[in-house]
Amino acid sequence: MNDKTINQKHPNLQNESFAEAISHIIQDTRVLLHEEVSLIKLEFIEKSRSLRTGIIIVAIGAILGILALATLWAAFIIWLTNYWPPALAAVVSGAGLALIAAIMAFLGMKPLKKPFTEPVKSVEALQGRT
Repeated sequence: MNDKTINQKHPNLQNESFAEAISHIIQDTRVLLHEEVSLIKLEFIEKSRSLRTGIIIVAIGAILGILALATLWAAFIIWLTNYWPPALAAVVSGAGLALIAAIMAFLGMKPLKKPFTEPVKSVEALQGRT
């Protein structure tokens, strides 16, 4: 910023006291900070809208995926009725699905049981002891 630009923004700058100049700087800084905060808010709103759209699309895809799996499972039960009575086919397939769910739950619980500790490597890196 050169003197000409400063004089255009504040034509009376040469006639102002030091306190008035500081007052102008503070006012300009306030305006700048206000505009920056407004920009951050707008960016946050835009990103949150994009995120919301993505979440909705993923949720719809998950629901359709669950419906597709349910349809395939029903087709599997119908196929089993060629060999077993319908009730037995439903019980066996339901038991198999329950077994798969139990195994997945068991495997998923293992990592959750580990106690949370602070990230030692990150703390050491910050302290300069890498």
